[in-house]
Amino acid sequence: MSYLSWGMLSDQGLEAAVQELWKRRNIADRDLIASLRAAAGLPPIQEEIFARKRTLSRVSYERDTKIINAASFTIEREEHTIGNIIRMQLHRDENVLFAGYKLPHPLQYKIIVRIHTTSQSSPMQAYNQAINDLDRELDHLKNAFEVCGDGEVFKGLLMYIQDGSFSL
Repeated sequence: MSYLSWGMLSDQGLEAAVQELWKRRNIADRDLIASLRAAAGLPPIQEEIFARKRTLSRVSYERDTKIINAASFTIEREEHTIGNIIRMQLHRDENVLFAGYKLPHPLQYKIIVRIHTTSQSSPMQAYNQAINDLDRELDHLKNAFEVCGDGEVFKGLLMYIQDGSFSL
């Protein structure tokens, strides 16, 4: 169906055309991503992004040989959301001297988190502690919202903030 014929469609026909386009969006998105990756010279990752195989290790660790107590963690199939959350949690740890992350390339579906710690801790300990702390915070936040009714969501968030587990 061409764009020119859309003007002659009834409301019902237009709705059907929109629904058909909506059904085909995933195929078009996959094809677009595959062609962009191929143009950039990157290998296809269809099964990694769309099937999200659980058999692959998602986190790899590489110690920095030039800086004492420094390491990089590569987290597969994650982007800025998780990278920034982990970075901010690491900044709360007084044994962490530096914490940052980067997305190597927009078409690569991974982030690299770099951590440099004091001699009292190791990057692995700091990373594990940050993940455990985030897990506890998210469980606490989830419980605060589950306790509240539909109209009480904002009060649940305030309760969570006042509890001291969360600071702005």
